[in-house]
This record gives sequence, structure tokens and C-alpha cells, in this order.
Amino acid sequence: MNCSTIIRRNAYITRLLSNRTFCSKVPVVPVKPLERKNNKQFKVDNNTIALLERLSLVKCDTVEGVEVLEDSITFADKILHINTDNIEPLYSVLENENLNLRSDEITQGNCQKDILKNASLTEDDYFVAPPGNIPLHEITTTPSLFSISDIKHKENNANVNILANFNWGPKIVEAVSMNTDTEFSYLSCKMSFDDALFTILLDGLNNSTKEEYLRLHNKMAPYKIALAIDYNDCKHFDTLKELAALIMHKLETKNISTICPNVELPLESQLRENFKIGVTYTAIISENTLSNGIFHLLNSSTMLKEQIHLADFETYATLLCGK
Repeated sequence: MNCSTIIRRNAYITRLLSNRTFCSKVPVVPVKPLERKNNKQFKVDNNTIALLERLSLVKCDTVEGVEVLEDSITFADKILHINTDNIEPLYSVLENENLNLRSDEITQGNCQKDILKNASLTEDDYFVAPPGNIPLHEITTTPSLFSISDIKHKENNANVNILANFNWGPKIVEAVSMNTDTEFSYLSCKMSFDDALFTILLDGLNNSTKEEYLRLHNKMAPYKIALAIDYNDCKHFDTLKELAALIMHKLETKNISTICPNVELPLESQLRENFKIGVTYTAIISENTLSNGIFHLLNSSTMLKEQIHLADFETYATLLCGK
């Protein structure tokens, strides 16, 4: 191939390329970002962290946990100003593609009850394994209360303490040691029941609300469910009182610890009495319950109410309390 042929071929290729339109992923002009420029770093106060821990029962007040939480809020704030009115939610990144889906036919399912029959104990439709030694942070309202001390190594063992960090200083609640001075290594734990109970009660007192009632974890509450009566017409009071006694009797037959305080007090006073003894759930029956069978169940941890029908309450309470 001579030189002139090569030149003509390169010129032909150049003309083809110049007439072809390429789809570049790089924008031709600068694109204005949708994110709002905001160098402000959000800070989460201790009260918010304590509330999140009580609701989720997850320790999140470590330095790393707080940083992740604050970074997430800061990132979300950058796109909070974007107008999403009349914008349908994106349910798949491939929603504009043709996807071949199998037919939605149920071949096996609805066998939850049969599966749960294999468990000797269930809670909220979950299998309950033998508890063994339940960690203290799982039965307190503030998981971050506890920390681990530095490990102290000796000749044939290593020792570490579980500490409860109160405002006035740390308190040892459990001592763990690993011994290797024999043919086999073994782990030993020492805990005083009095110290553990004292720690849980102090934690409940520290988390007392402005109403000054004791806040306990639902596993430690002496009563799982309490009854309260909300009435305006005195002529229905006796009927509501008999209904409360019937509900209490049915729950006690299921070994669910239930209490019915002085229902002659105003509703707010009844609830306050229940909160003071750490009751987890309060069933509030009213005059409407006599007509439609529906009442409110108040969760003392979240202060949220849900509507329950009397016919379903016995079964639902059994699931809540793991009976």
C-alpha cells in the first residue's frame, strides 16, 4: 500500500467520524447540582439520643454512632428543598425497561402458625431461644448505660468488668474472667443480684419523665397490662367496671400479669398511676367500647395508641407478652 492510498483512507475515515453523532455521558455544558450548598453540620442533643435508644433499644451514643447519625441528617437536609410535588415515586431503577416477571401465583405459604408450633416459646411471632444469661443492656431503657473496662492481663487469666456509667461515677455490675491455668480454658462471670436490680431501678429513675414516673423495660415491668376507664356518663360506669374485671380475668387465665387500679379517678390520674409502677401497656375502655367493642391500647414507651377489638385482645395480648 503506497503513501497516497493511506492518506486517502485516513481522510475517508475522518469524514465518517465527523458526520457521526456520539452519545457522550459527559455533559456538554455544566450542570447545576440540585443539592443545596450548606456547610452547616447538624448536632444531635443528648435528649434526642436517649429517646432514640429507648424507642429502638439500640446503643447509638458512641462517637461513631453519633457522627453517622449527624452525617445522615446533614445529607438529607441538602436535598430537602427539592420540590417533589406531582412526582411519582420510583419503585425500581429499571421501571422504564421491559422486565419479564413470573406469574404471581402462591404455591406455598400461609403456614406461620404451623411453623410456630415447633417452638416451645414464642414472642411477637418469633422463636424464643433459651435466654441463659440475659445481658443487662437488653433489659434496661438505656443500652448505652453500660460499658466495658480495660482488660487486665495476669499470668494465667484476663479480667474485665462491666460498668454502669451513672452521673456520679461508674459502678461495677459484672466481673468476667478468662482462666487458662488448667488444661482447658474457661470463662467465669460473677454478678450480684442486688447490684443488678439496683442498677435497673436507678436506670428507671434516671429516665423518669417530667411526670416523675418510673420507666422500666417491658421485660422488667411487674405488670404487663393495666386497665383504665374513660367515661363521661356515670350511668355506664358500673358496666365499664364489670367489663374491665372480665378482661382482667381473661388475661390472668393466660398468666398475663394485669392490674386494675382505682378506676374512679380521672383518666389522666389512672394513667399516671399505671406509669408510676412501670406498666407497659394500658387498655383504655370507654363508652364507645360498649357499642362497637373497640378500645385503645397505650404503649408507655412510645406513648402511641392503637385500636384493638375486644374479641382479638386476648390473642393479641398473648403475643405481646410472649405467653
